[in-house]
Amino acid sequence: PPRTGHGRLRLEQVAADLVRADAAGGPLPPATSLPAHGELVLVGDFLDPIERLRPLLSAYAEQRLAGYLVQVVDPAEELLPFDGRVRFAGLEADGEMLVPRVDRLRGAYGERFQAHRAALADLARQLGWTFVVHRTDHAPQPALLALYQALTQTHGGEP
Repeated sequence: PPRTGHGRLRLEQVAADLVRADAAGGPLPPATSLPAHGELVLVGDFLDPIERLRPLLSAYAEQRLAGYLVQVVDPAEELLPFDGRVRFAGLEADGEMLVPRVDRLRGAYGERFQAHRAALADLARQLGWTFVVHRTDHAPQPALLALYQALTQTHGGEP
């Protein structure tokens, strides 16, 4: 017989874990035990170092979950479109940084950003997961369609 309410209870537990992680000042919640052979869609910027993301994502993969990472980035995060002197203030108690000539960093920053994205895509591949990118200045349909197609492949054509 179906276990009604089980999914809702798990969702509430995951939400509680997220609140605890936020209160602790950490952007990454601890891995939560989820039903085996389930599906997990994670949406975020995934800008944490790969060394911090790997244990969390691996813990979920070890639970035999089908995983889907949707990286959502602002174009300013990806392109660093600023010129001159810029003060960057962190949103998560990261402090501030004053950069006198930010345009001089653009090339190196872009290379590091793309290397990080490639490492994230590689990690998803290693785990057998799907990786999708969405930039907030683009329509969401292509990313959502890619996610939908990945989900339907898992279920033999049905989401």
